[in-house]
Amino acid sequence: MTTNECWVYRRRAWALAFCLWIAGAVLIGYAHISLPSQGWGVWISYLMYFLEFWYLLGLGEMHRWFYSLFTRDSE
Repeated sequence: MTTNECWVYRRRAWALAFCLWIAGAVLIGYAHISLPSQGWGVWISYLMYFLEFWYLLGLGEMHRWFYSLFTRDSE
C-alpha cells in the first residue's frame, strides 16, 4: 500500500467513524432529554452521563476498527 492510499483509507475511516459517532451522540442526547426529571429518570440520567463519557472516548476506537476494515485486503 502506498503512502497516498494509506492517507485515503485513514481519511475514510475518520469520516465514517465521525458520522457514526455523531448519529449515536444525537440518539443518546435525545434519550437523555426524554428522561423524566423525577424518580428513576434521575438515576438513569447519572448512568447516562457515565456512558456518554465512554462513548466520547470511543471515537478513536471506531476509527481504528474502520481503518483495519478498509486495509485488511490491501498489502
